[in-house]
Amino acid sequence: MACDALGHITHPDEGTYTISYGEAVDLGYCRPLTFHRHEGIFSVDLEDGSSTSITVSSKNSPKLPGNLKKLSSLQKALDFYKLVCTRSLDKSGRPNVASYHGSMISWGVDKLDQIRDQMPQAGGLVIAPDIKFAEYMATLLEKIDGEKPFIVHSNVVNPEAKIDAFRKSNKRWIVSVGMISEGVDIPRLRILLYMPFARTELVFRQAMGRIVRNYKNGDTTRSYVVIPSHENFERFASNVENEMSPRARIEPPRSEDKLCPVCEAVNTKNASTCSHCEHTFSDKTPQQKVCTNCDGLNPITAKSCISCGHSFELPFSVSLKEALRVGVIARGMDISEEEARFGEKISDDLRDKILKTGDQNLINIIRVIPEEAYGRLAAIINETLEN
Repeated sequence: MACDALGHITHPDEGTYTISYGEAVDLGYCRPLTFHRHEGIFSVDLEDGSSTSITVSSKNSPKLPGNLKKLSSLQKALDFYKLVCTRSLDKSGRPNVASYHGSMISWGVDKLDQIRDQMPQAGGLVIAPDIKFAEYMATLLEKIDGEKPFIVHSNVVNPEAKIDAFRKSNKRWIVSVGMISEGVDIPRLRILLYMPFARTELVFRQAMGRIVRNYKNGDTTRSYVVIPSHENFERFASNVENEMSPRARIEPPRSEDKLCPVCEAVNTKNASTCSHCEHTFSDKTPQQKVCTNCDGLNPITAKSCISCGHSFELPFSVSLKEALRVGVIARGMDISEEEARFGEKISDDLRDKILKTGDQNLINIIRVIPEEAYGRLAAIINETLEN
């Protein structure tokens, strides 16, 4: 390293040192990671008056009945990741706790509870693919966790202030769409529920980097990334895991102690008050689920009943309408749900006005473009006019 006459510092190439994530973990610069690959099986009801349904999982391509094999839009809609990004609503139109996302959130909530025994300030981050999905996940989180999460996206007023408020608080969860990325440092984050489709490993690693910061000296916590069981995510996760030393990959045994959030004194797991400062611990009941076979209680993350062995890995039911409305895929166009709804809203009026012009070129356009895409066309025209 040298200093020139103007006081500028120059760094020779041989003075630059780059380390991998695995090396950073071994050196104590970052927290070790565990990836939870969240599997799900979807049963899609064809709603054709028969009892036919199609099973979709991350491991197998859906097998369509003979008369439906030619429908490329249906094949694309029944992609596992597309179904993962389908909001599941109950009969009242509210987010459904008994859904793939509900089970994913339940796993994350349970793991965060465990981590907060050792690091009471620990928080969780949900990265959603779009605003509607972020709001859906935030509602599910409040239902399952009992605490309203922070939510930040481009339509939120002053999102930077909300992020800073979350950083300085002890609140449990924050849901984000593209707001908590490279350069945003919240060292207390320990859980990441990751939903966007990461097309590159760099993007995936940048998201992962939000939860591996050391919180303070002597931090011994572990971080967890919850991902849909998908070939892209799994390949990226495996690359990260392969960087880690065998020692760093080992999941530590669950601690039988907990720290007081006020004085940080070590207490037994079942202590109701701190033995040092008499702080009263939260009496939050661990999440459990009832076995439908024997009525036995089980941890929320159990894959089978601890009493009778009954499997909990039952398919999540999705209607064909829901499957097709993970946005719309029509005539080779991948259209978002928001665009599709707007397109349908303006389609009749737009079609009538274009037909009345008698202009064959305009008429040909609306014949080629599906009505669900009219919203995208209108948005492009409005943006052009504004510029």
